[in-house]
Amino acid sequence: MKYILAIILTPTFGGPHNQIFRLNDILKNKGYEYIVLTPDENGTGTKRLKEKGIQVINRDLHRPRKSFNPVTHFRYLANFFSDIQFIQQVIVDYKIDLVQLCGLFNIQGAIAANRSNVPVVWQLLSNFAPKWLRNLLSPVVKDRSNVIMTTGLGIAKEHGDIANFNKLVPFYPPVDCNSFEFNDDKKKIVREYLNVPHDAFLIGTIGNQNRQKAHENLVEICDRFKQKAGKEGVFFRVIGNRTESQRPYYKSNVIERIKAKGLDREGFLTVSEPEFEISDYLSAFDVFLLTSKAEGVPTVILESMASSLPIVTSDVGAISEVVKDKVNGCLYQLDDLDKAVDYLIHHSLNPNDIERIGELNKCEAIEKYDVSECARIHISAFKLAMDQS
Repeated sequence: MKYILAIILTPTFGGPHNQIFRLNDILKNKGYEYIVLTPDENGTGTKRLKEKGIQVINRDLHRPRKSFNPVTHFRYLANFFSDIQFIQQVIVDYKIDLVQLCGLFNIQGAIAANRSNVPVVWQLLSNFAPKWLRNLLSPVVKDRSNVIMTTGLGIAKEHGDIANFNKLVPFYPPVDCNSFEFNDDKKKIVREYLNVPHDAFLIGTIGNQNRQKAHENLVEICDRFKQKAGKEGVFFRVIGNRTESQRPYYKSNVIERIKAKGLDREGFLTVSEPEFEISDYLSAFDVFLLTSKAEGVPTVILESMASSLPIVTSDVGAISEVVKDKVNGCLYQLDDLDKAVDYLIHHSLNPNDIERIGELNKCEAIEKYDVSECARIHISAFKLAMDQS
């Protein structure tokens, strides 16, 4: 058995956790076992991974934060080398064969792996960091990686000259397509819980309550939709786990804006934490709406495709590699929210288009994004990294 240490610097269950959650069983059957190192903070990541039977190590890991508080940055720098030493000890204690770094800011993990002569697969998963910082850190990523994996080629192109790295392996997040079949019984249960009539038109999103998902843009889209088309028979729903460190931002930019615009009246737009499986929510939606200001290729878009849903999404990261404008969904620029509004209005009035696009998306998901294909790519990346070490 080869042991893979995956280092995830965020505590809330998201893309990197979900990827390992989905790949774990297949990779284990192929001789690769994950051990996950993640922050000892409030969040859903550790709990979900442990429920899957994945071994998790918690540590007060430090990472750069978007903050004007100098104490925050001092704490990161002051603990930089102790984090490296801790990771080196984990590599020794758990007989780690390869380190998988999830995210751009995983510098301590890279240094620890290099010092321990263990190969590194560095995954770049989004373009959330400012461009100047991506360009600054890209040479570090190239210098300290045996293999670089990016969620789509577009993300490689947004990190300096990573696209020219000779051991670049683009991939798309894994989806268990068999788990995302439409289920009318689930639709009834979820819609009853969300207080949405069974025959209403439901526009939904699923994403953690943080800056990256830009749910304030969803609030604006919802408000413009109401002004243009009214709200009779239409509902918007946001489903997402809290990100504790971003509660003040989310309250002022999303929750309070919903109330100020009166969008919470009669349940037109609500925000709630998940109580059901993602597949259950997607069975309840008619259209999936994404408003993120930064992404790679979010797993939930591929899951929505597997659920036979049209996609309306901001054109960020590498999303345009899987969503083609006016073919299987709508791509809009962050400064052109009206395009998203008009497309949503069109869908609310043309159910036949929803069915046609949904069938196309289902076929695409099965052919290109199933978990088995993602596992195959990961295994090839792991072998390539170990061959190069």
